[in-house]
Amino acid sequence: KVAESVLTLNVGVKEGLRVGDHLQLRRDGKTLGVVTITSVRDEESQGTFQGDAAVQTGDSVVSQ
Repeated sequence: KVAESVLTLNVGVKEGLRVGDHLQLRRDGKTLGVVTITSVRDEESQGTFQGDAAVQTGDSVVSQ
């Protein structure tokens, strides 16, 4: 889901994510920007996005 520059991700503590982590947001192998994690639950997290592209549902994240 996308709400302004706050993203909700379907990864969380179970995948080793922690508050303050930085993830690359990607689409079709291209980096669109960086997500900084601000809150984490077992299977979900939220973070702020910084980048030039518009975020779309289905974009992926990878650790930096």
